[in-house]
Amino acid sequence: MSKQLRKPVRTRRFGAVAAMVVATAVTATGCSSGSSGQQQDESAPLEVWIRQDAGSPAAESAEALTKAFSEKSGIKAKLVAVGVNDFETKLQQRTAQKDLPDIVINDTGQLGNLVTQGLVREVDREGVAGSGDIADRAWEAAQGY
Repeated sequence: MSKQLRKPVRTRRFGAVAAMVVATAVTATGCSSGSSGQQQDESAPLEVWIRQDAGSPAAESAEALTKAFSEKSGIKAKLVAVGVNDFETKLQQRTAQKDLPDIVINDTGQLGNLVTQGLVREVDREGVAGSGDIADRAWEAAQGY
């Protein structure tokens, strides 16, 4: 038998979460700025929501990615882990307040609803730095019809 070299589970999980985060985040960007008439605080950090319970492995991975993004880009970002059971309620509350988060990292199961409600906008893949590193299957899964 030949031995296969395998990455540790944590590394593989982080890579999978990273791919999911990138694919989902770039296709589910909140419309928090723009037509609401509210003045946007340019010094405020990007607010990044994830549909995960605080302290979960996925939330911890997303926190690490958010920190790495801030360090590399110089753009302040803050991750908010919104519990799985509270996500839709809190999103609807923020919609009514016209104060959506800047980025929502979400599974694709609710993407159609978010598109129908006008809460997401299309992202041009060619305009995303490093888009060649995103698997086609992940990008396609994160698109709404």
